Amino acid sequence: MTKENYKISKIQIGFYYVLMFLILIWFLVIQFTGINNHNAKIQSSDITYRGTFTWIHSDGSKEQIAVPGHYNVPAKETMVITTTLPENYTQSSLAIRSSLQDIRFYIDGVLRTEYSTKDHRLTGKNSASCYVFCPTSAADAGKELRIELTTNTSNYSGVVNEIYF
Repeated sequence: MTKENYKISKIQIGFYYVLMFLILIWFLVIQFTGINNHNAKIQSSDITYRGTFTWIHSDGSKEQIAVPGHYNVPAKETMVITTTLPENYTQSSLAIRSSLQDIRFYIDGVLRTEYSTKDHRLTGKNSASCYVFCPTSAADAGKELRIELTTNTSNYSGVVNEIYF
């Protein structure tokens, strides 16, 4: 390698170091001064449904419960919870996070949404955990919301996660 080639290579290497340094500085500036979704004005309490929930036991008895919560329900038994949507309800959907549970949403006795992987999962005995969304509208105001939660695992049986709208 000649001396001239060595100088060109040294200049090229220096250029790449400067370029990488500038890219690093750019990422740091964007990280600390750029748009941050975590600073949005919406708080989780703004989208949390705060209605009163009733647990309908398998024997027909009823119990008012807090949501979220964990209740004593045997594995493979369906936990049924109900609430009445407020008269001023105008939201476009409700959501709950499944904890290895099959979930069904009924509004005014009509099945609105169902989540289960029973018919197409390759392995396992439970549906995967995910958020399950139920479409709603202002027309649902004042109607009964019924949510059914079923799992084959005792650790997640009786788990009722936060409900959002």
